Parts: sequence; structure tokens; C-alpha cells
Amino acid sequence: MTKSATKSALDVANWFFKKAEASQAYLEEDKLHALIYLAQTHYALKYDMQYLIPSLFVCDNNGLFEPNLKKILEFGMPLMNEPSFPRKINEFLELIWQKYATKNTFELISLIKDSQVYQKHHVKDEITLLTLDEMTQYFGMPVESKTTQKIRISQNGPVVVSKWQPRKISEDKKS
Repeated sequence: MTKSATKSALDVANWFFKKAEASQAYLEEDKLHALIYLAQTHYALKYDMQYLIPSLFVCDNNGLFEPNLKKILEFGMPLMNEPSFPRKINEFLELIWQKYATKNTFELISLIKDSQVYQKHHVKDEITLLTLDEMTQYFGMPVESKTTQKIRISQNGPVVVSKWQPRKISEDKKS
């Protein structure tokens, strides 16, 4: 029998929204989905493949997300009471928050899209359902890089970072 530690993805989303509010931070929906995906995966790895939330995730062009939660949040977070979880779940979610909340949305989505899980299951313009086994099988294993370039965010948006290579000055231009 498969059990879930919480009743719904919405309860966990509410926990993250309340945590962001207490931290005086705005939690974007894309970042929320990344946090919930990471929480589900970490929980399964830590607790012998048990579910944190009774949900499956899907993979599409934008990353990985819980589809029912995505539909519910189209018009914003519904009014909900303060989430009430057992101490074990609160402590676990707190660890996920501490580990990932400092990253911006772009970094979290890049972390997910650069993973083997996403690369193996993403089919352009299609929605692919993932099992918990698939989510955890390649977790933390980066895709074999085709290039050694890194992408960072500048004030003008994403930029490719590479090793500085000064140009050579030809001998006839030195004089």
C-alpha cells in the first residue's frame, strides 16, 4: 500500500506560500512548482520511496509541475487556513525551503531542465507523465554537458560565461 505524508499538493503549496509571506518574499508560481517537485523527490529519496503528496508530476516545455495544482493556481492562491502538518513534515519542508528558496526562479527551472529526468522525459510540445521512480532515478545527476559553457543572469538577462581569453596583439601593431 502506498501512503502519502500530506493530503494534497495544495496543502504543501499553501505551506510554501505562507513561508514566503513570513519571509517577506514573493513566491512565483513557477518557483512554487519547482519547490514542490523537489520536495516530492527529496522526500521519496529520504523516506524509502514514500510520497510527500498524493500526486504525479508532468513534464512539458516549461519544466516539471503538478497539473492539478497548476490548474487551481491559474487565478491565484485560494484562501486557506495556516497549514497543519506533523512536526516531521514541517521540519522536512523547512529543509527544502532553506536549500532552494534562495535560488531565483530561473535557477530552479534551469536546475530541473538540466537534469537527466527532464532530458529523458521531455518531448517537445507534449505533456509526459512521470512516476515517482522516474523522478528519483536520475535525481541530482546532471546531463552530460555538450559544452563547458555556463549561463548566468546579468542585468540584461541570460549570458554565456566563458574563460577570459585576451586577444593577441600582432607585432606590427605594437609600434
